[in-house]
Amino acid sequence: MVRDAPPLLAAGIRFTLAGLILLLIVAPRRGIRALLPRRHHVFITVLLALLLITLGNGGVVVAQRQGIPSWLAALLVATIPVWLAVMRIFWGPRPTRMTLWGTGIGLLGTAVLVSTAGLRISGFIPIALGLAGALGWAVGAFVSARRGGAQDPFVTTVQQLLIGGLGLLIASAVIESGQWQSTRWTTSFIAALLWLTVASSLIALVVFYRITALTSVSVASTYAFTNPVVAMVLSVVVLGVWPDQVSVIAAPLVICGVALVIYGDRRKDTRLDAP
Repeated sequence: MVRDAPPLLAAGIRFTLAGLILLLIVAPRRGIRALLPRRHHVFITVLLALLLITLGNGGVVVAQRQGIPSWLAALLVATIPVWLAVMRIFWGPRPTRMTLWGTGIGLLGTAVLVSTAGLRISGFIPIALGLAGALGWAVGAFVSARRGGAQDPFVTTVQQLLIGGLGLLIASAVIESGQWQSTRWTTSFIAALLWLTVASSLIALVVFYRITALTSVSVASTYAFTNPVVAMVLSVVVLGVWPDQVSVIAAPLVICGVALVIYGDRRKDTRLDAP
């Protein structure tokens, strides 16, 4: 998708289209009034959408357009549970000892990845954009969880998709307007756009908010554990792009750290639920 269109424009179309589709599905059942944020919730609703969608996704797609391979982008995104654990250390609820170990290992792997392989492959700016995207999503997810999560995952998802998508389109109009005419509506671009709109935007965000409501936000971020593995395999098989030796060492550290963060939270949830 980022190969055939300006990244912010493509992402804005993707999220806005997903929001409109879900709006058509949810509105007849909930009513239009239920989809509008309450007056005293407007600011936080807009803020979360900008953090999660506009900054969170926008930073990653721009970084990929500037040269970050998909496996490296997925590894940067995989640090989201680690950043969430860091925020919980300062603002609670305090993570378990295993989660703290996972946080340290994950940060070590990220530091190795960024300071050596990442900077050598892509340079400072793309890496910074990718990390900013991961941090934006982590902060948005943390604030959302602290506020009690999504009361209605479908309504919240409609709001986040439309506001965040609009934010991406505005950012694209400011930054990329001179590149819009270079968009190529190829078969692969349309297929990628449709797949990301339905599976990775509409369905995934509803599931994320539902899981956040049922358990901890760190457990809800388990998708970050599988993304790097899938992305690395696809990079090799489809694109023929192999990670270098340093990345092969750093990647397991990141994935191991994320796994410990998630497993530590799951053990904590189990103890809390036990009679």
